Amino acid sequence: MFADRLADVIETRARRPEMVAETAARRPRAPSFLGPAGTLVLIAADHPARGTLRAGRLMTAMADRTSLLERLCVALARPGVDGVLGSADVLEDLLLLGALDGKVVLGSMNRGGLADTVFEIDDRFTGYDAAAVARMGFDGGKMLLRIDAEDPATAATLQACAHAVSDLAGRRLFAMIEPFISHRVDGRIRNDLSPEAMMRAIAVASGLGTTSAYTWLKVPVVPDMERVMAASTLPALLLGGEVTDDPESAYAGWRKALRLPNVKGLVAGRSLLYPADDDVAAAVDTAVSLLLAGRGPVRGQPDAETGDGQLQQHLAGCHQGLDLGRAQLFQLGQDGGVGVRTLAARVAQRDRVGPHLLPRLAQEALGAEPVERPQQPVQHGARAGERSQRIVLRGDPGGEHGVDGLVVGFPAA
Repeated sequence: MFADRLADVIETRARRPEMVAETAARRPRAPSFLGPAGTLVLIAADHPARGTLRAGRLMTAMADRTSLLERLCVALARPGVDGVLGSADVLEDLLLLGALDGKVVLGSMNRGGLADTVFEIDDRFTGYDAAAVARMGFDGGKMLLRIDAEDPATAATLQACAHAVSDLAGRRLFAMIEPFISHRVDGRIRNDLSPEAMMRAIAVASGLGTTSAYTWLKVPVVPDMERVMAASTLPALLLGGEVTDDPESAYAGWRKALRLPNVKGLVAGRSLLYPADDDVAAAVDTAVSLLLAGRGPVRGQPDAETGDGQLQQHLAGCHQGLDLGRAQLFQLGQDGGVGVRTLAARVAQRDRVGPHLLPRLAQEALGAEPVERPQQPVQHGARAGERSQRIVLRGDPGGEHGVDGLVVGFPAA
């Protein structure tokens, strides 16, 4: 159970704090910053460090750390999700849970401008610095830049962001800047989301530092995005924004903006972690599908073959395994028949399993008897040589308890 694994993390923090650095040192890193299709999907989890705990109508949703971490684990395990950005406490929890293996990781740098404070624009670097990002083996740092023409503290924030961009680039680490033109309304900071304001914010952010070679932008979806994104040649990720009761409108905005050449992906937090229907996996899958339609394979999907021609599913995330003893591999022959081959005992990851099914998984070892009478025929899905196709077997016609994590391969020629 997730609660038991989180209890282990708590004990590790209390008894062996050095394990954070040791685990970071041996963590497998992502092979590249961009995925195979040239895209990037990140989950944002740095809101609590700035005192922002609200998600949608729930004022303290992100204050429940167990819930937050479990949602993050679900999101990070979905195919097409490349990584996460967060504050040190959240990233270290995920690190100890094993959820960051093979993932792109960005450390949040300036969280000092706490929400709804008089010093909010004075956004000091109270989180990661470039040296710490490098020491942890992460890929870069993220910073929030709000420009308020009437607040003198803007100058110090601009300078601090410029130094951070330079320090990160000097180590060949990426800088993710989230820029806004801001002003106070009735004492509270509000971001100006007009096209003209965003173009100005992007122009300023793009020029920070001694080089922009490693600078990326994190921008909201606003009207006239084609004109807005023409303000810079820097690569950008779309900001997920607030949780809404109408996610379809948000998806429509993402879909249109993702067609722009320098928009390379998404970075979303609350909108995916706390969707209106509370189905994190479905929200993440929908967002990834908008980005990756027609762009090829993604991290976390089977896009390579093992030596015997079997498709190998990459299983990521922090779900526990279940010892299946001697399992069976279904093979589809050229004549459409179903063959069975016994596999050696191994641990199967509980990845891509619907939340309603997990408690129902059998706890005893499966037998080695072949499947003789499938209830539904298996259609001929590929001819010889068509090894790039995947076949998914489903049981429940309603889909409520469907498992789509089966590995299906073709016999070697």
